[in-house]
Amino acid sequence: MTRQLSTIFIVNVVFALALSGPALAECTEAMELRLGEWFVEAEQAARDCLERRPENAEAWAELARSLAVQGRLAEAVEAVDQALVEHPHSGDYTLLLARLWYWQGEHERAIQTLSSLPVGWSDTHDVVVLRREIDLALAAPPDLLASKSYFLVQVGYLAASERPEGWHFRHALGLGVTQRLLAEVNFEGIRRGFGQARFTDFMVGGASEYRFDAGYRMRAGGAYTLNPRFSPLWNAYVEPGFVFEGGLELGLRFWRIEFEQAGINVLNPGVVKYLGPWLFDARYYLGIESGQSLRHSVLGRTGYFFHDDLHVYLGAGLANHADYLEGRQISHEYGLIGLSGIEFGFSQRLHMLVDYQYRHEAASERVLGQHRITAGLRTRF
Repeated sequence: MTRQLSTIFIVNVVFALALSGPALAECTEAMELRLGEWFVEAEQAARDCLERRPENAEAWAELARSLAVQGRLAEAVEAVDQALVEHPHSGDYTLLLARLWYWQGEHERAIQTLSSLPVGWSDTHDVVVLRREIDLALAAPPDLLASKSYFLVQVGYLAASERPEGWHFRHALGLGVTQRLLAEVNFEGIRRGFGQARFTDFMVGGASEYRFDAGYRMRAGGAYTLNPRFSPLWNAYVEPGFVFEGGLELGLRFWRIEFEQAGINVLNPGVVKYLGPWLFDARYYLGIESGQSLRHSVLGRTGYFFHDDLHVYLGAGLANHADYLEGRQISHEYGLIGLSGIEFGFSQRLHMLVDYQYRHEAASERVLGQHRITAGLRTRF
């Protein structure tokens, strides 16, 4: 996925960039303004310099740096390309171009650019550090919500044996409150058939995630059902976790699902491992209810990223009484579940999601098969 670093982070990194070549006197103003964090003024000073001396490679490079700290990375690439036209063998300008590709998530282009560095540059400190950052980025799973703010609309169709058809919808708004905190509010509706009757439940909920230093993260969320007929009255969870270098994430969810007549506690450890371009996700659910036997279920999913804007997955699970993909009344003795889905990006901001889910459940010598297909759009802002 294309990843634009925050302006503050880019500022800190760009400060470390060494100036190359003989910076002409008329262009030192742009550098001084940039180092003083007057980025718009630094951009204008660099452009003024280029009006007088369009062949000044350092002015093009300084323009690229000023654009980069404003988050205008594509324009910065064009500027540093001009610097390399004037000085094609400059190690500093080549390294700057590689950094710009890396900040845009174009890791292969960054690696290719580094391979064109002049002799003697490959073992320098800045190049070694950048190569290490690229290696870590390639080992980490793609950030499917890189912009941190989004709006999601999903609509689904339900078909089950011996039951009338139903539908499902979900709307969600996610906001990047800070660089570390993501919050979501959502509204969901499900209509299901029971015998010849149909009932509809509406739920309002929310979720959040906060990422601490050193890889620690905390998730929490819940939902409340308005006048429930078959859904829980409310449910809530907390999930501490840790993200390791190399694309490994561990989490442990503590979940309470409360129905009008009874409730159940669910302990849910999970592990996610990214082995680019493959993503593996495994979860175990232990249901604990007073006076009842323990309930177990397992779920595994495998995803594949063809490129930044195309992701597919397949999954399967096995459970007794409940699979806990959603909070609902426990009504079967055992169940099998199959999952599949695709996410496709029309653009960086607009993605389409299509999911299919099949449940095979057995209860009291009756077998129920249920199909659900859901389609939706997610836009980022």
